[in-house]
Amino acid sequence: MLEIIQQAIAKGQKTLSEYESRLVIESAGVLVAAAALAKTSNEAVGIAENIGYPVVMKAVPPNSPIKQKQAW
Repeated sequence: MLEIIQQAIAKGQKTLSEYESRLVIESAGVLVAAAALAKTSNEAVGIAENIGYPVVMKAVPPNSPIKQKQAW
């Protein structure tokens, strides 16, 4: 959790992205809904099938600092 916040501060961010916020919340032990990042439509379908339907899709801008480390 601290690493995520320290990296954001080092980058000069004043707020955390939704993804960064989610990681902080998860690391504190709060349960959150399953989620993952997909780079292609085929990957999104595979993730949706793995997570289970229904699903919600949110767009992430290409210049976003999000790095896919794992499924959320």
